Amino acid sequence: MWRKALLLSVANVAICSHAAAQADQGTITPSGGDISAFGGDISAFGGDISAFEGDIAAFTGDISAFGGDISAFTGDISAFEGDISAFGGDISAFEGGISTFEGDVSVFHGEINPFRADISPFYGDVSPFWGDTSAFWGDVNPYYADSIEFWGDTSPFGAGGDPVVGGLANYWESIGPLWAEINDTWDRAANLVGDNRILLNQVADDLSAMVESGSIAWGDTILFQTDDDFKSSFSDDLFAGFGIDLDDSSTLNDLSGIERSAFFLAWYDGLMAFSGMDQVDHWMPQVNWAPAITQDQGEGHDAKVGLLDMRIAETDHNVEYLVDVGGYDVDGNHHGAAVASIIAARHDGEGSMGIAPRATVYHYNPFDETGTASHHDVRQGIQKLAEVGANVINMSLGVPGHTFDQEIANILTDNGLNSNSNNTVIVAAAGNDGAIQSTDVEWNDSGIQLSSLLIVGSVNPSDGISYFSNRPGTACFTTNNQCEEGNRMMDRFLVAPGELILVSDNNGGTTRASGTSFAAPIVTGTISLLHDRWPWLQQHADVTADIILQTAEDLGAPGVDEVYGHGLIDVEASQSPLDWNDLEVWFNVGGTSTSMTTAQLATAAVDQGTLNLWEAQGASIYAFETVGDTHRDFHVPLSSLLDGQTATANGNTERFQRHTEQRLLDWAATQQPTTSSFTSTQNAPSAVVSGNNTWKLSFTPGDNVNSWGAMHFEAANGSLSMVSGQGAGVQYFSSLSGFDQINDFNPKFGGVNPMLGLATGGAFSRVSVAMPKSMRLSFGRTNTSNDQRVQDVFTGQLLMEDTVFGSREATATFAEMAFETTERLTLGVGFTHLREEDGILGAQGAGVLTMDGGSRTDSVTMSANYRLTKKLELAASMTGSTTRGTAHNNSPLTVGDNGLQASAFQMNASYRALFRDADRLTLTFAQPLHIEQGSLAYSSVQVVDRQTGEIGEVTEQWDLVSGGRHLAYEAEYAISFNEGLMSVGAFTRYDQNDVDLGGAHDAYSIGTRFSVKY
Repeated sequence: MWRKALLLSVANVAICSHAAAQADQGTITPSGGDISAFGGDISAFGGDISAFEGDIAAFTGDISAFGGDISAFTGDISAFEGDISAFGGDISAFEGGISTFEGDVSVFHGEINPFRADISPFYGDVSPFWGDTSAFWGDVNPYYADSIEFWGDTSPFGAGGDPVVGGLANYWESIGPLWAEINDTWDRAANLVGDNRILLNQVADDLSAMVESGSIAWGDTILFQTDDDFKSSFSDDLFAGFGIDLDDSSTLNDLSGIERSAFFLAWYDGLMAFSGMDQVDHWMPQVNWAPAITQDQGEGHDAKVGLLDMRIAETDHNVEYLVDVGGYDVDGNHHGAAVASIIAARHDGEGSMGIAPRATVYHYNPFDETGTASHHDVRQGIQKLAEVGANVINMSLGVPGHTFDQEIANILTDNGLNSNSNNTVIVAAAGNDGAIQSTDVEWNDSGIQLSSLLIVGSVNPSDGISYFSNRPGTACFTTNNQCEEGNRMMDRFLVAPGELILVSDNNGGTTRASGTSFAAPIVTGTISLLHDRWPWLQQHADVTADIILQTAEDLGAPGVDEVYGHGLIDVEASQSPLDWNDLEVWFNVGGTSTSMTTAQLATAAVDQGTLNLWEAQGASIYAFETVGDTHRDFHVPLSSLLDGQTATANGNTERFQRHTEQRLLDWAATQQPTTSSFTSTQNAPSAVVSGNNTWKLSFTPGDNVNSWGAMHFEAANGSLSMVSGQGAGVQYFSSLSGFDQINDFNPKFGGVNPMLGLATGGAFSRVSVAMPKSMRLSFGRTNTSNDQRVQDVFTGQLLMEDTVFGSREATATFAEMAFETTERLTLGVGFTHLREEDGILGAQGAGVLTMDGGSRTDSVTMSANYRLTKKLELAASMTGSTTRGTAHNNSPLTVGDNGLQASAFQMNASYRALFRDADRLTLTFAQPLHIEQGSLAYSSVQVVDRQTGEIGEVTEQWDLVSGGRHLAYEAEYAISFNEGLMSVGAFTRYDQNDVDLGGAHDAYSIGTRFSVKY
């Protein structure tokens, strides 16, 4: 038999007992303990023999083991060792020479002050409201799809406050520095030699202010829930529990620094219990986990977890899918409930959150009423959990003094274990003795394979190894006394946060716990996400374990080391590709299977095209990686519009993996050269080169950015005009005046014939001929020079070239008939044919989204110009277009059979000489290019059976009709001097339902322009 010992966190002391070995047997003990960090029911052993119950309670009443001048847990006088054993006799967990109440075995010893220096969960570098991923920002709670709703009309922000979760963050961000100030004054008072009453009075006043601020922020919510005020229902009881009387500042003398930290943590946990939301804990950002990852990976729905631990009470409903599969039906402490809550606590707005809240947890209790577990008990537990299909088993138990003991290895390698155990990952807590493994462990070939074993140690909030955590050292798992490569204990070892973790108290509430017992379930929960997203990994225990180890964040000495093993678990990294360079995207074109390289994958992610096509229309790609003898697929969104959304194909419904999008973009940014972007400017005035009574020739200089300039030829009688040049020149194409800004033709900003805008930038030419009956015919041609290269504007030297994209070839031909119906009104109708060689409406795909073969677009533009007065002019333009794809060679992306229908329009009102002859005010209302109807078809290889991992070809239809129509409103005032050589302008613009890399949004801008030409 093995004696079971526990770790109890009570007030400010950890009780960590390992009984002496009996005969040749070791002790199998929970590596964590009864985890009540600051109170609760403290029955260490349960049953009739309770070390802490009865008339003389060790933690209450006049006889307190934790009070007075003689500390029971430090110094030379230990109440629990030697001849003066408080628990002597045959059944003593504290006999012999091992005293668990002295030295370094304290939950709050050393670096575990959660509220000081850089490891404060509210102040400093480690904050539960971390970075841009604040759990409390804005209207949306990132833990759920819907917004938070508080109790009726009240909220934790005061009467009439806005029930926005961001208010919680504001409260804690303000209270954190206040507590730091209080704690500093309190510390100086405790260390002051002599009269410290002034400092203690200051602390009392500051604590009173903290109560007052808490009452303002939380009073209404607490009143609503308890029918009592803030002090009566919360703060008074909390202060009394710590022996604090604010009317008697001398009572503050009795609290140590550790107890002060415990007090404020109780303040935080107590208030968050009224928040109506799950509690954010300090370990979450430390391991790179957020509830959004859990949502995207399926919340553990298909995962089957085995828990070999103490009995979980029927009154504890923290885990939704909990199945008791056997073992002893005896009450113990809440160790099992605490471990289970880290793995799978509900995301229900109360208490702690589990990493995989929808996982099924199969629980087996191997500990009998004496608190012991035999070899047979543990073996039976593992056998039973394997029989019910658990693919990962959490074992927060072990033999004192060992990171991993030979007796546990003998159990796991028993050839009589159920055959299902071959597909089981074992996650074992390393133990809490602060020991370094010094002995090798023999591991035979039967039972569970060594490659399926993970041993988990604990780190503190600053990523340092916990003082109590056992370590692997240089020990090895040997076969026939030989240590083979990759079989060192450190090769199976990693760490996770294990100090002051918020867990279930086995009675519907929460408490805080420290120990490797509470580091191990973080790893188990992460494996549950892997097994849910990729269920076929449940049959590949070795691959699953290897993913966890490969993605751990390296700590300590570079590489695998004797303290941290592989390092700190990284939840997000484990759910993401191991190496973006090794990903493959497969598709079938013309009956031939083709794969894309990772460089092409990067370009597909980087280039959004003129219309931000992938972002606006919610595009995504499937990518595969080979892991061991199987694979994982990743449904990577190229659009933030897909965040939190689900995709259904072949009966499978999975969320898009939003965490992979940013990782893809970060990686892709390192694969591509930086490109330059340019803006448009108004045309420069023309310079007359030559002329006579019948014709004139003039030159309009460009700005060396959008245009190199244009040469104009015009007959004096206006019967013929021609213009040609290099760069942006489409503003010269129409016979109607009113649209002379380059951005008017930009398909993203303006609404005037965007098909011409999509082909501008290269050589252009236009000829216009006057016809009888006030009609004029115009013909033009323009092409783009957007070839993904950058040249020095003075030397022409090629500075940068993108060899993946090359040039984006687009050519537009244009014909227009204009009718001057009256002296004031001119009407026009234009026809444009746009030929794009490797793009669709300006979106140039590459790699897996290549559009090799391009598209053809035909459009009709109706325009009008009306001169109300000599100064006031109105202009309008409306375009409708149809786009069809051509033969797409080696591309999985094609235009739908019915093509794409798009529209654009713009209306301008211009008033000249408003204040002086050379000024102009322009008001604009426009709809940039908008897809009215149509889709793209994307055919690729995807997983078609998410239970087995079977793959097949799937065709998706990307509907390109966006939800909101982009509308723009703009006002511009410009004035020129010195015959147009100098100009000054100011503008303001409002974009409604704009879409870019940030998603759909409204935008407001204001700016000025100043230019000098010489």
